[in-house]
Amino acid sequence: MSFVSTIGVQKTPGNPVNVLLGPQTGLPAPLTTLVLVGAMGASGGPTGGGTVSGTATAYTQVSVTNIASLSAASAEVATKFGQGSTLALMVLAAVTANAAGPNFPPITCVPLPLGATGFGGGSNNQALLVVDKIPGITFVATQFDGSSDATNRAALIAEVTTMSGAARCANAQYGAFCVMANTTQATYASLPQPNTQNFIGIYLYDSSGNPYTVGQLASAAAAVIAANPVPYNGLDTIVIPGVTAPVNQNDWITVGVGLQSESILTVGWTPLRVLPNATVAFVRTVTSRLYLSDGVTSVTAYYDVQDFQVLYFFRETVAVRFAQPDFINQKASIGTATAAKGVIIGLMQTFQDQGMFQGVSQLARQVIVQTNQSQLGRFDIYIPVTVVPNLHMIATDVVAGTQYDFFTVGAS
Repeated sequence: MSFVSTIGVQKTPGNPVNVLLGPQTGLPAPLTTLVLVGAMGASGGPTGGGTVSGTATAYTQVSVTNIASLSAASAEVATKFGQGSTLALMVLAAVTANAAGPNFPPITCVPLPLGATGFGGGSNNQALLVVDKIPGITFVATQFDGSSDATNRAALIAEVTTMSGAARCANAQYGAFCVMANTTQATYASLPQPNTQNFIGIYLYDSSGNPYTVGQLASAAAAVIAANPVPYNGLDTIVIPGVTAPVNQNDWITVGVGLQSESILTVGWTPLRVLPNATVAFVRTVTSRLYLSDGVTSVTAYYDVQDFQVLYFFRETVAVRFAQPDFINQKASIGTATAAKGVIIGLMQTFQDQGMFQGVSQLARQVIVQTNQSQLGRFDIYIPVTVVPNLHMIATDVVAGTQYDFFTVGAS
C-alpha cells in the first residue's frame, strides 16, 4: 500500500500518524421519504370561519417531527396545518398506520391552501416544484382522487417520473412513486390505467362513504409501503391500521382467481380487502405497469411495488458507492475500470445475500465496464440483474386416487 500523504517520505525522525477515511463499502441505509401533499386549514382561524389555519406556509417543505407518536403528531399538525385540516388528517392517517413500528419513514409535507383543486400556480403546479427537490426513494401521496381527477393524476405521475430519472442520482433522488386512492368507482374496468411503475392506485370501494378521505387512505397505504424494510418482501394481507371497513358488506371484494380482486389487479390497481376480523388489508401491492413500451404486450414480471423498491435501492447503492473517495477524482484507467467492475459484482452478491437478487454468479460474467466513445473520461457500465419475485401463491393439486383401496389380508 502506498502512502497518500508526505509522512511516507519523511526523513526527520519521529512517529507521524495520519487519520484517513476509507470508502464505505457496505449497503447504505435506504433513503425513503413519505411526502404528503394536502390542504391546510382556513385562513383567519375560527373567527374567519373553518379550522385554524396553522403556522406553515403553503408551497414549502414542512417536516413532521413526531412520526412515531400519534398524540404528539396530533398536537404538531394542529399547530402547523390547522386542527382538522385535510393535510393534518393525512399526516395522522400515516402516523396511525405505522404506530406499531418498528420503521418510521420520515414525513415531509407540502401544504396547499384551503380549497385547492390542484397543485397550485396554474400550469406551473407550484407544489410539485417543491416536491421536485425532495431526496430519497419517495412515496408521494395526495388528497386528489386517483380515478376521477385525471388532471392532477397526470401532473403527479409526470413529476415522479422525472424524479426517477437517471440524472437525479446527483440530487440523491433514486426513484419515486405517486400514491392516489379511490373509494367511489364501482366499475373496476373504468379505473384508469396509466401503465407506469411510478403510479400506485389504492382501491377500496365504499358505497356508504368511507370515514377516510382518499387523501387519508392514500397516506395510510403509502406509509405502510414506505415502512416495508429490506429485502422488501410482499405485503399480501398486511393490515393498514386505522382504515375502516365499508359498512355495507356487499362492498367487500371477493378475493381469488376469477373474482373481484383479480379484476382490480388486472387493471393495475392495488385492491384492499376486509379480513374476517373486519380489518382492512392489502391484497397485493402493485404498480400500474401493465404493458411493455409497445402498449400491447402484457408484462409478466416487474409490476409489484417491491420489485421497483429493490431496483431503486440498488440504484442508490451504486450511486453512493461510486461517490466514495476511491472513485472520486480518479483517472479513467483500466485499473479504475477493473476496480469498478469488482465493486459492482460485490454489490450484486450482497443483494443476493440479502434475498433481493438471484443468479448473480451467472450474471456477473455479463457485467461490462467500458470507456464511452465520445467522452473518454466516462465509464459506461452494463449491469444485468434479476430481482427475486415475491411469493404470492402456492398452487397445490390434491389428487384423490384409489391406489390403496385394493388390498388382501393374508393368514396371520
